[in-house]
Amino acid sequence: MNIPFARLAVVAAVGTVALLAQAGMTSTSAAVPYPAPLSATPSVSHLGVHGSVSLAGVPTSKSRTSKGSSGSTLGQTSTTAVLVAHTATTISVGKCDGVTDNTAALQAAINAAGKQSGGVVTIPAGICVLTGRIHVSGHFGVTIDGAGPTRTFLVQHGHSNIFQITSPGNTVENLNLDTATFNPGTVPIPGSPVPAVLFSDASNTTVMNMTAETGTGFGMRLTGSNPCYAFPITGSVVSNVIMVNHGTGGFAAVDIDCQNGARLTNINIHGGILALFNDTNTIVDNETYYGVNRCQPAWYVTGPASNILIENVMTYAGAGTIRASRHGAATGIVVTNQRYGSTLRC
Repeated sequence: MNIPFARLAVVAAVGTVALLAQAGMTSTSAAVPYPAPLSATPSVSHLGVHGSVSLAGVPTSKSRTSKGSSGSTLGQTSTTAVLVAHTATTISVGKCDGVTDNTAALQAAINAAGKQSGGVVTIPAGICVLTGRIHVSGHFGVTIDGAGPTRTFLVQHGHSNIFQITSPGNTVENLNLDTATFNPGTVPIPGSPVPAVLFSDASNTTVMNMTAETGTGFGMRLTGSNPCYAFPITGSVVSNVIMVNHGTGGFAAVDIDCQNGARLTNINIHGGILALFNDTNTIVDNETYYGVNRCQPAWYVTGPASNILIENVMTYAGAGTIRASRHGAATGIVVTNQRYGSTLRC
């Protein structure tokens, strides 16, 4: 499959490193993947299934590095990435090189890992092209683990979110997810917005150590059935996440709905709001917020909601908002240590 846009993913990668540095999560010398030269007819992904093999036994290919004037490593990526399912099989796929379509291979690895307990799919450093949605719906929970948010980039070329999680107990970590490069969206935002990076309507979903870029739609959504006015989803964890999106109004950067006991820590948002819609027993600790608009609220709680603690917020836009709805009040909302990073007040 020949996709002549790989270089744009490098621009997104460089921007991600800058945001991580701004948030204090990495140094500006962090490695940025750089794709191999584009060929006129790139090879098609090859899927190989082998017997049980330890991680140490997984073959790797040679890496290419580029040195800056200071001698620091500017880019390092394997020309042939390997996905490893730590179950009964080890699954190797083709090239995460910014050119080859890895959708089918990644889906196959996740399906295999979800057939028994403790499955882990490891995605090494590289720019992994996707052209469709990845479904996470196995009988057992799966951990999808990259090499780090400045090293493993999943770039969605199709018009769909990257991960669709519909079974409990799954973890997505150490990745950069990008739907913005090929789905930037428009303003004003239409009724059907451009895709988010991740959607989950299942309990015990964990998203951690991740950066993401989306267009003018949602960023990521962890929610119950639509509509939901109870709290059916439990055990959600979102930690160490930088989300960049351009949504306004109801299109939140991080959307946490219908949850009981969600835990959000170290959330850095550039764009839409952090939305808590119909939640209870939820904690938000350490949010840094840069809004699309100067007075856009850093967080937004909508009832029915109860027993929510929001603490250690630094906003460079507006303060948070609490409101009831016709379905119920918002009670027991405690906000502590909310500060402004700007002298402007809304």
